Amino acid sequence: MRVGGSVSLSSPLSLRELVSSGVLEKTQFVLPDDNGNIISRFPPAEPTAAADNRRLFQLNAVELFILLTRTVSGLAGGPGTSTGTIESTTNLDCRNITIEFKAEFDDDEYQHESSQPRSIILLGAAVARSPGSQRRRSDDLFSSLSPLQSLATVFWSVHDLSNGNQLLQSILSLRQISDDDLSSGSTSDYGSRSSKLSRRSSNSSNGGDSGAFEQLRQIKRCPTSMARLISDLLDERCDSIDEVKRELADMASTPELFLFDPDADFSTKNLSFGGKERHYGQASEVKRVLQIANRAISIQDPTREAEISYEAVRGCACQVDSIFISGVAGSGKSSLATYVSSFLSSELNWLTASAKFKINAGHESGRLVFDLFDKLVKDILVANQKESGESNVAYSSVVSSAILDTFDVSNLTSLRGMLPGLNELLSNLDTCYAPLPVSNENEMSRFRMTFLLSKLLAVILSTGRDVFLVLDDLQWCESSTLELVSEILISVSHQKIDGNRHLIYAGIYRDDEADASQQVSSHIETLRRSQSVDVAEEFALTSLTRDDIAEVLMAEMRLPYRLVSKLAGVVYHRTLGHAMFVIQLLNGLASSSIISYSPVNNRFVWDTDKLANVKTFDSVASLIISNLTSINEQSQKVLRVLACLLGQADLSILRLLESNESIAPEYGFEIYLQGLVENGIVEVTDTFVSFTHDLILQQVYDTMTHEERSQLHFDVGTHLGNVLGLNDEERTLESIMKSLDIQSDTISDASCHDDADLAQLLGLTIFVAVDQVNLAGSGMIVGNANRLRFAKWNKVAADEAVKLFSYQISANLYMKAIDLLPDQNTWITDNRELCQMLYEGAADSLFALGKLPESVDFASA
Repeated sequence: MRVGGSVSLSSPLSLRELVSSGVLEKTQFVLPDDNGNIISRFPPAEPTAAADNRRLFQLNAVELFILLTRTVSGLAGGPGTSTGTIESTTNLDCRNITIEFKAEFDDDEYQHESSQPRSIILLGAAVARSPGSQRRRSDDLFSSLSPLQSLATVFWSVHDLSNGNQLLQSILSLRQISDDDLSSGSTSDYGSRSSKLSRRSSNSSNGGDSGAFEQLRQIKRCPTSMARLISDLLDERCDSIDEVKRELADMASTPELFLFDPDADFSTKNLSFGGKERHYGQASEVKRVLQIANRAISIQDPTREAEISYEAVRGCACQVDSIFISGVAGSGKSSLATYVSSFLSSELNWLTASAKFKINAGHESGRLVFDLFDKLVKDILVANQKESGESNVAYSSVVSSAILDTFDVSNLTSLRGMLPGLNELLSNLDTCYAPLPVSNENEMSRFRMTFLLSKLLAVILSTGRDVFLVLDDLQWCESSTLELVSEILISVSHQKIDGNRHLIYAGIYRDDEADASQQVSSHIETLRRSQSVDVAEEFALTSLTRDDIAEVLMAEMRLPYRLVSKLAGVVYHRTLGHAMFVIQLLNGLASSSIISYSPVNNRFVWDTDKLANVKTFDSVASLIISNLTSINEQSQKVLRVLACLLGQADLSILRLLESNESIAPEYGFEIYLQGLVENGIVEVTDTFVSFTHDLILQQVYDTMTHEERSQLHFDVGTHLGNVLGLNDEERTLESIMKSLDIQSDTISDASCHDDADLAQLLGLTIFVAVDQVNLAGSGMIVGNANRLRFAKWNKVAADEAVKLFSYQISANLYMKAIDLLPDQNTWITDNRELCQMLYEGAADSLFALGKLPESVDFASA
């Protein structure tokens, strides 16, 4: 039968003939699903190396086994129809199983008799008794096998047709175990049954069938996972055909996890659950977000080019969607957004950026919004470096040129002051574009910020990429900043851009923070009333199900569902499915070796007795505290400092603290970070360290007394301020840069930074120093001289915040400095000039934020 440029041949063969032909190692097998749809589970690339041939064989064997299990299931009265009788399922043999298939050839290859088919489509299987079978059944060895055991003999034969004697010996050994022995243990209790069988056979190595597992592992093309399944089928450890069907389906759909043998170092790696690169459960939520992402038709979509012309979409308003993800702390909100963001970036070429608000740092909210846009600009550079092809280089140049064409010198100068990443992006242009100076203007209203940031976002969208933005922990964001975000999104939705582009904004918040519910609800309602920004979905995340937890265990331990389901049930009942609780408990079980890798069993195992005696924690908080108590004192010192830095810190700042023995652990911070990373407590990038979750930050912070926290805040702040020389009169960032030896090791690899990078690092350190002193509380600041000293520190930081257009920060710092002024009448003392500058600074910052009544109060004081 000729179809287009190909030739199809249909021809039934016995399973033995099919396997003997060697086609399993050379041609892709394709198995239609239960509805008859043909789905290719793996690429049809032609294998060349022996390892590739082996993997192709393993994948094809799984496809055959799925077909056989459907057949056996149908014969046993299950869904579907098959040819044969139920009795024949206890008499399975490669000779009496007929495989119906269709071989697909390319037209030119079909002319050669020796050519291999392009693919083989499996159509069905039939089972019949073989009166002429060469097997001797006089001893009735095989007649008493169950359908699943009989199925296992076929699986074994497919992997090694010549190993009949060895197979027979294994089955004989299995049958030597008396029915009384087998019935004395629960057939659903894998652990007790495995132990009993192991005791009855000196050759058993995996709680298996008298050495069958080890015999199978000697067959090179039989992977460990398949050897385990066949062994367990022979030993009747599989409860049903449905278990087998699920296990085979997982092998076929995710062979890297569940079929192929892992790397050699898999058994030596520390078992770790959670982390940024992992995502568990929430399949329906992920699917819904991706549906929203695919709602817009991209002009660059090759499947739609014929239907949409450039003129049809030129000058259209941008499509702006918003989604909101809520839930209790540790419910997997951030993980969901991170996973979707990573998928959109890697698979669909979206630009993505995220920012996270911090507890007790609402005054920094505006700066974090700038960070979000700065990360978006830097993502263009990252994509450019990651895919160094000419197209990406061209894209970077297109964005740079579009920005220069859109903004005049004044606006571009302001943008470059807010977003340092623009300096690097624009530096990629030819030298004819002279670098613009960083702005030193000290006034810019929120309305101008809205205009500039929304216009920049529209320019980026119009150059050919969709954008996904994430703001996390909205409950800790200052209300005026949420208003700014709303105004930017609404403004973008009215921008006319070239191409039908798509912007998705994801807002994440805790719904158990009562104080934040009103402002977040107001933020959502503002977008909904705009009618131009669609609030496409509001997700309220719930707990993980037992099956979700099973998937966690399956993915990390590379084991089938049937082996982890009971452990998943225990974990579920201990945690009620709270995502963070689940991860902390599993990491605790791994670190205490209750879950460990067994070389004898060639897999991870768990001690059921110890598992039953694990302490039941009343909350995720108590579990986190329990896990932290096992960490050595020096590592805990690292965590306490990181907690006082509000959970995240630049590594350069930690290095600045190492010269203070009362703050830093012995030998410095970095030597302890790897152990904390392995325990899932912190995560480290090239320049940054942070807690893996806010709940861990909260628990570390709460384990310190109020006095300990205040003292550590004060020590950190004063040490950094002293290093920067903030006690000097008329101190500015420029003077700090001049006085510091930028070649020293005090600042990490400072020689690798240009002046803009170093200024940004030092500016960050100034903010950290002042913020730490303020967090220590007024009780730590004794005497008028110290009050005046730290008032000046706040002014230095506030002046820098103004240059960065972070008016919420500058307003808070100016007002804090005013509060710190000595109680005496400052207007008639030597501090009159300082007092005037502080009040004027507060008035200007509040005016820029649109808070006119408060601005007038300070201006007229």
